[in-house]
Amino acid sequence: MLTCGHCGRRLCVVYVGRRIGYHIYRCDRSKLMLARPRCMTTNGARTDVAVIEELLRAVEPLAIDAALEAERMHLEGEAQRRRMVELDLQQARYEASLAERRYAACDPDNRLIAAQPEKSWEATLRRVEACEARLNERQVRDDAAMPDFAGLAQDLKAA
Repeated sequence: MLTCGHCGRRLCVVYVGRRIGYHIYRCDRSKLMLARPRCMTTNGARTDVAVIEELLRAVEPLAIDAALEAERMHLEGEAQRRRMVELDLQQARYEASLAERRYAACDPDNRLIAAQPEKSWEATLRRVEACEARLNERQVRDDAAMPDFAGLAQDLKAA
């Protein structure tokens, strides 16, 4: 990404130091190709800070738009997940009412035949309860903390 100010070629990253080590950027092309002295050598840490600051300055105008888009996508996804839970609950209630009608249609004098529809009805009622619990849990989660996308856009450096 970085180029030499003298010859225009790309800078190489070189890691120096024994234990802790650090990196520097230098232009080795003229030395390798033409046996001339290096064009330049610069501290990697200071250069990285300058590049990061320039990058953040360049993307800052788009950060708020990106944060609003991320918030919209987050809300849309949450609404879709909530809708899926609601549809699952609706389906479970339908199956429970169908199982109840099947149980009611059985001959009450013959308990052996009515045992299976009764078990089926109880299972569908448990599914309805589970779906209602999931829906309540989703409502609590939706009412809880929403990510602060706007705050993230304001403080890109911390992000």
